[in-house]
Amino acid sequence: MKRTAIAVLFAFVIQAVPLAAQPGDPREAHWIRLSTSDFDLYTCGSEKEGRDLLRSFEQMRGFFQKASPVPLLDDFPIRVVAFSSEEQFSFYSPGGKVVAYYSPGPVTDYIVMQDPSHQSYPFAIHEYMHLLIRHSGLRIPVWLNEGWADVYSTLRPVRGGVAVGDLLNERLRMLETAPWMPLETLYSVPSDSSLLTENARIGMFYAESWALVHMLFLSPEYADNFPKFLVALNRGQPAEEAFQAAWQRTTAQVLEDLQNYLRRRKLNGRIFEVPLGKADSAVEVTKLDGFAARLMLADLTVGLNRRTDAKQEYESLARLRPDNMQVHEALGFAALAVKDTSEARVNFEKAFAEGDSNPLMCLKLALLDAAARQPAEKMRAVLQRALQSKPDYGDALFEMALVQMNAREFQHAIDSLMSIRKVTPQRAPFVFSSLAYSYLQTGDLEKAKANALTSRKWATDSAQEAGIDRILALSEARAKSRFAPHPGEKTEHAGGVLRGVDCQGSDRRLVLNIASKPVLFDLPEEAAIEILHAGPDQELHLGCGPMPQMQMAVDYAPASVIKNGPAGVVRRIQY
Repeated sequence: MKRTAIAVLFAFVIQAVPLAAQPGDPREAHWIRLSTSDFDLYTCGSEKEGRDLLRSFEQMRGFFQKASPVPLLDDFPIRVVAFSSEEQFSFYSPGGKVVAYYSPGPVTDYIVMQDPSHQSYPFAIHEYMHLLIRHSGLRIPVWLNEGWADVYSTLRPVRGGVAVGDLLNERLRMLETAPWMPLETLYSVPSDSSLLTENARIGMFYAESWALVHMLFLSPEYADNFPKFLVALNRGQPAEEAFQAAWQRTTAQVLEDLQNYLRRRKLNGRIFEVPLGKADSAVEVTKLDGFAARLMLADLTVGLNRRTDAKQEYESLARLRPDNMQVHEALGFAALAVKDTSEARVNFEKAFAEGDSNPLMCLKLALLDAAARQPAEKMRAVLQRALQSKPDYGDALFEMALVQMNAREFQHAIDSLMSIRKVTPQRAPFVFSSLAYSYLQTGDLEKAKANALTSRKWATDSAQEAGIDRILALSEARAKSRFAPHPGEKTEHAGGVLRGVDCQGSDRRLVLNIASKPVLFDLPEEAAIEILHAGPDQELHLGCGPMPQMQMAVDYAPASVIKNGPAGVVRRIQY
């Protein structure tokens, strides 16, 4: 299959385009939006071409849902922008010989195409693969990202499934007619390398990347251990070490294998016994007015890092429609892109006050409110609107769970966390450790331990592991305690002034002055108590007898009968 060189957005120097209207300016074109639950396709081509392209994307998505080596996340529709000509595309192109590119935008992900024709479909598949890899959280080098996307770009339906791995003749010709770059150089090329903008070398970089991934992913000698190779790279191992871990091959041996592989001329392909998706989603077609088209294209310039142009356009649109919440939302995301959090928060608050219920905007506003130390109830209200708009929004559910945990509403936090449909590898340590901690607080030690162990499998650093180990230690100590909790336990909170610890035989009781009266609490073994120290240079030793007076708060499981005895069992101390 013939094709021109493809490169992702970051591989090129962005060229600014003045905002003043010019001949061929796509802001002057007639745009339509074709929407399904998974894609928003904007095109100034014909509706038929748009429908055909949208059907292709829905089919791609259906295939990757079943066959993708990385998880497919779909919190929000992906935005596809298809111009109708090279001239129009040039206004919003990153430059070079690009005919399509993928860009994480301010609100959602973008796949941008020169036109919606069938000849552009392989490029769309290539960019869709970049999107999948980014969403998976896999940390892989540029050569693997590009080569893998190239291999998948040949995807085509066949009897019984989908074929992947057709030869790319331009890549083969390059490998046969030009000197190769050393594999050590290929491995080490970063995303911002000048090599990726040098016409004399960029072709070889892509050709060699495609060939190497083709062998690793599809050849019988390498394919079985390809997942192990990905795991090693994702953990930060250099390529040389990852090859050793997966195949016990040195760089020299890999190069020799690759050269022998290419000499076969008939390379291995693979048929996935998974059909393309049926693309039977209902399509909503909307004609965009000039304002909506300009707003969409301004969003696109943010993804291109032309933020000055974007801000000028947003401000121009704001003057046209000063009460338009979408413009305030867009200005907020544009400010957030340059880390101007105060400007972002001001604009998000305006959009929120005008009734904006975009769940992503609401989430960002809640996070900005948290950073600005706004009241928890303000965050809760913003997150509630996000979840009213999108009840299964995983990020909003997680943040709501944190608000609920801080309010000691642990059963509600468990409900929020259990409503998250998809847990990414990056979020897994936090989701499962939050579940573990919440179950610990409700007395369900078995579920606390199970979730803590799951969290530990996903932990990526020693700080995460240490926090999880504290939950495990508390679970173990409470399970062995004579004051062991039971599932469904609810704690109460009290604060006062510490007087000391009253010891009578094996009984130890914490004594606090609350409202000028002494109140006793049963003390389990110290290992079974969660102790949080907020003050400087003052350690707590729960020995018998009077103690220096200090402010102290306790969470405790109330006694079933309170006469003159202890108010309950201490679970948590904060001082």
